[in-house]
Amino acid sequence: MRILMVASEVAPFVKTGGLADVAGALPRELARRGHDVRIILPRYRAVDFEKYRMLPLMRRIQVDWGGETIAGEVLRHAGPASGGIPVYFVHQNFLYDREGIYGTKERAYEDNDRRFAFFCLASLYALKAMDWAPEILHLHDWQTGLVAPLLRHHRNLCNDSFYFGMRTVFTLHNLMHQGMVSPEIAGRLGLPWSVLTPEGMEFHGAASLLKAGLVYSTRVTTVSPTYAREVQTEEFGHGMDGVLRARAHALHGILNGIDEQEWNPASDAHLPAPYAADALDGRKACREAVLEAFGIDASDRTPVFGVVSRMDAQKGLDLVEAVAPQLVQHGARLVLLGSGLTPLEDAFRRLAADHPGRIGVRIEHNVPLSHRVFAGIDALLVPSRFEPCGLTQMYAMRYGALPVVRRVGGLADSVTDLAAGEEVATGFHVPEHTPESLWTTLEQVLEVHARRPATWRRMVRNGMTQDWSWRTPAADYERVYEDALKNGDAPA
Repeated sequence: MRILMVASEVAPFVKTGGLADVAGALPRELARRGHDVRIILPRYRAVDFEKYRMLPLMRRIQVDWGGETIAGEVLRHAGPASGGIPVYFVHQNFLYDREGIYGTKERAYEDNDRRFAFFCLASLYALKAMDWAPEILHLHDWQTGLVAPLLRHHRNLCNDSFYFGMRTVFTLHNLMHQGMVSPEIAGRLGLPWSVLTPEGMEFHGAASLLKAGLVYSTRVTTVSPTYAREVQTEEFGHGMDGVLRARAHALHGILNGIDEQEWNPASDAHLPAPYAADALDGRKACREAVLEAFGIDASDRTPVFGVVSRMDAQKGLDLVEAVAPQLVQHGARLVLLGSGLTPLEDAFRRLAADHPGRIGVRIEHNVPLSHRVFAGIDALLVPSRFEPCGLTQMYAMRYGALPVVRRVGGLADSVTDLAAGEEVATGFHVPEHTPESLWTTLEQVLEVHARRPATWRRMVRNGMTQDWSWRTPAADYERVYEDALKNGDAPA
């Protein structure tokens, strides 16, 4: 199949979260399976022009934005960074040459509607410059949601035979972010006003770019089976549960994988020593390196808990903040790596100041250090309010740390609780989103670590020997693509 991956961020070029990891790794696995795969994303300031050796593909691309012409170009890269997969960048200085990808630390950019509308339409125009007509356009989150209605209803596209037969698969990575914009976007972008109905992309008087993807795409996927069920409920649906129930027949939950070449403790260049499930000696050096990096007391053998996370309300870090003093009182240690909301950053800085040598905090995004944290801690804390998939728990298991996770979304799908038996267990589930529930689970973790070392070692081995690769998810996506091509399009 010919597959175009359309995403607002793709690793290793630019990344703010798990979306970039998926959009970077899944195409490589699909290509290994024999498909013709290409990727397109915006060229932000953060994308190193020289490092990735970009060449012009389309010198001038023009998009009409309500009478205003926005001109840009399309650049091409094909090299080791993408595994040889052609990667295209939509380049427009005014829209993308900025400090952040979606906004500053304080707020989102007010013209994100125009920024990503231009990206969506430019991506479709660029296909003719490639002289390549994909069968599947795989769209990721609200930033790409407009591709589906543009393909169906834009005056320059819907009657052009070049685009006939293309199908869209829209992957929902996080329903909380919905791309709410002014309904004027339809007229500015050359879409008919008929798309602005409750059956279309209208949402409580506004236009939702995420809803555009949900409604107009041929098939919809989420990043775990449990999340696919959760988003159809009022509790987790963020107001879109009715829309998703209406499309339940076209909705599939596919658990993400990880890049097992990048995340491999036996060959990871970021680690001070290699190790594997059947040879864990190198983990001692990794533990010492992490404790030193965070200024943590290394003189005892009490467990080290870790957090590697974006710091926002979704991730349940308020629960970690609440129980951290109890962990210290019970002899445990805690390291945290991440950045995000200023109040959370400040709260953990205070915890570190109050518990020197026992709690260490690094407020930064640091990929090499994150590898070392997974390799050096005993357990990872992920008590999220909700979690579409999550990747850190998979990284942790791959590196021999046991995840302590809230029983939601992809966390429930990827981590097997000890209650299922030590023969299969890979971590611990937190039943409720409360400090009390988290602490009850942590008491169990501390007890197993201190008194049942054989059980702990068995769980570590279980996690490290799981298949977290993209092989199974890629096969699942193939089936969704084939179904989209065989069984037709979504309602117009």
